[in-house]
Amino acid sequence: MEANDECLLYSTITFSDSSTRFRIHHGQQANCNFPIYASVFVCIFYSLGMGIYNSYTIYKSQRDPSVVSQMLVLPFILINSLGSLLMFICSCIISVGFKELCDGLTGKQSWFSRCSDAERAIIYEGNSNKQIGSLKHFYTRINVSQAASWICTLWWILLVVSGIIRFVRDRRLQRNTRQNSLQWI
Repeated sequence: MEANDECLLYSTITFSDSSTRFRIHHGQQANCNFPIYASVFVCIFYSLGMGIYNSYTIYKSQRDPSVVSQMLVLPFILINSLGSLLMFICSCIISVGFKELCDGLTGKQSWFSRCSDAERAIIYEGNSNKQIGSLKHFYTRINVSQAASWICTLWWILLVVSGIIRFVRDRRLQRNTRQNSLQWI
């Protein structure tokens, strides 16, 4: 999502001459930083915490199988819902920013027929004639980031759904357990 430490998402493009040269006015750095940091903290650290929590649940359930239905589920449904929303926002930022970049690269003044063709182009910074490099591999890298972000969003939504299913099943189990215990009295 970056080229030469500058954010490519939401960048505007100005073509300078008849070759494959153009000027790029980079998007705000926050457009790249937010999805990266949110993904790291939400996906990696939270999953480590959940791994520890679920390992504890498995350990406790080996001694007492009823402990699984007594573990907290509702707070995790809410946390997973927030994680899903955050990942959805990150995915939208990446997708829309990438689309705007590609629209600029393939617009009316452009000679690129596809966004991926710009990987061979030379980049000039802002209004200067300073050559800062090329966009080598930008298309592949942003596409991979975009796909990973949407896959992560889907997994978070599946976590919410599985939490809701577990919540409903645990409530049924508790209700049935209470009814069975009342029948014996």
